Amino acid sequence: MNKIKLLFLVIIGNILEYYDFLLFAHFGYLIVPMYIPYYAEQSHLFALIMFALPFLIRPIGGYFFGKMADLTSTKKALDSTLCYASIASILIAILPSYYYIGVISTVLFIILRSLQGFALGGEYTTAGTLLMDLFSLKKSFVSGILGASGTIGSIIAFAFSALYSGFFQGTEIWRLFFIFGGVATYISYNLRKHNLSILQKISLSKANNSNAIEQIAIYKTVALGAVTSVSCFIPMVYSNFYFTKILGLDTNIGLTATLISLVAYITFTPLAGYICDKINLNNNISKTFIIAIPFVLIGFLLLWDGSLLGQIPLTMAASIAGTNIHVIMNQMFPLSKRSRNVNLYFATGASLGGLVPALSGYISLHYNILYIPFLAINILLIINAYLFRNFSSSIFAIQLNMREQNINFRYQKETKNIF
Repeated sequence: MNKIKLLFLVIIGNILEYYDFLLFAHFGYLIVPMYIPYYAEQSHLFALIMFALPFLIRPIGGYFFGKMADLTSTKKALDSTLCYASIASILIAILPSYYYIGVISTVLFIILRSLQGFALGGEYTTAGTLLMDLFSLKKSFVSGILGASGTIGSIIAFAFSALYSGFFQGTEIWRLFFIFGGVATYISYNLRKHNLSILQKISLSKANNSNAIEQIAIYKTVALGAVTSVSCFIPMVYSNFYFTKILGLDTNIGLTATLISLVAYITFTPLAGYICDKINLNNNISKTFIIAIPFVLIGFLLLWDGSLLGQIPLTMAASIAGTNIHVIMNQMFPLSKRSRNVNLYFATGASLGGLVPALSGYISLHYNILYIPFLAINILLIINAYLFRNFSSSIFAIQLNMREQNINFRYQKETKNIF
């Protein structure tokens, strides 16, 4: 029962931090002209660019919070990410527009968006490291739940976007949505602060604590970050742009495309993790990336035909490729430097995910070249299939058992009088 409570606290924080971060994905086209008015006519394109900007900052935040987790405690790192995210959201909500304070608003807006990316760089993968240590069974399923939780945050943001489109167009009520996120995230921060007191730094005395880091582990982690983020943000972000700006369809069609991908990802990612656990697909990780390729092909054929149904196979591909990432990454680095390396290199790869929708949108709009996102996803799937062709979780079984026995002993000791 203790683990379930801990899972809830970790998941709720991840939901809210992704809500704060991805709210901009739905309101960026409205917000950008207020702070960068000289590009108002291209607000959708610059919204994609401003969506991509924080991804460049994510690796810095990933390393910062990862090192904090390695040297102090996972608790302190996870608390801090929520604190930074809460501050950024509230300040964006109250930031005066360009009309009132000129270019200062532009600079502050860019800084605050960057701060959101900085916080997100430490939240997702640090939470994944913690959960992989806590759960000795059904790791892929738990990894899938964590992946889906960020999408729940995006669905909440989407709901506010739909509410705005239906009843509040032309107003600045979007600021209340950012305040809601900031306040809710701060509440989650306090819940973690007072209930995750057991999550102190784990003793490494009985686990593999070698400082040696294989170069291939870095390449693999970057590749995982890239394929996960690209495969997610193409259906969740780029498709909206494609339907509305490339095909010229109604805004509601674009919103529907986004909603389909969000619901599909929440549904399929834990399911894919459950299946991986059942058939022990973790012992042949390469197959998951190969299986995803036909779904990408079907999805883009439907997308290019103007069908919203393409969102389903595209999102299924993202779920299949992304459900195991936490299981894999947390086996590839020595424990003494694990969090900082997982965070840094995954966030570096994930930065590509934020850039691809913007680059794809620009190239599609100006050069009518529509196959860039299709090529990006497939190339990354093939690269990952090659990198993990000989990877098997079973070779880490002894190390993982030692780690889990040590962790479970510490948790039993420290949780005795907590709940």
